[in-house]
Amino acid sequence: MAGGFELDYWRLAGSVLSALWPLLVLLVVSSALRVWVDRRRAIRKQEAEPPALALEEKMIRLTELTGEAGRLNSEVQAEILLAQSEAIQLKADADEAIRLAALNSDEREAVTSLVRSQVSEQLDKNSKRERRAQLLLNAAFFLAGVVVTLFIPPFF
Repeated sequence: MAGGFELDYWRLAGSVLSALWPLLVLLVVSSALRVWVDRRRAIRKQEAEPPALALEEKMIRLTELTGEAGRLNSEVQAEILLAQSEAIQLKADADEAIRLAALNSDEREAVTSLVRSQVSEQLDKNSKRERRAQLLLNAAFFLAGVVVTLFIPPFF
């Protein structure tokens, strides 16, 4: 050795490795984590993809979808027919309203008086029923008051 300086390679390698040890552990852990994440993604992707169907299964599925489409088509047609019938009814009502608006004044007054007489007749019937019900209720409360007045004081 020249000059008394001796280089110990093992000690130098040990000090370098001890300084880089956390980085090596981090590299190994991150690589393992990356492999694990990639495998999980591949598994999820494989699970998300539907399996390839055989020809018979495809035909069965096509038949089911065709039947469902036919059923939905029937429902839509029924709703359209219902809407058409409602539109026809509304048109008839509008025509009737136009016809009534076109009546001359004498006819209009006759219809008005007829409607008024029918409404007043019904109101008279209802008012008579209401008066009877009120009279019966008043009589019941009167009798209850008499009974209470006569029978309760002896107890006190």
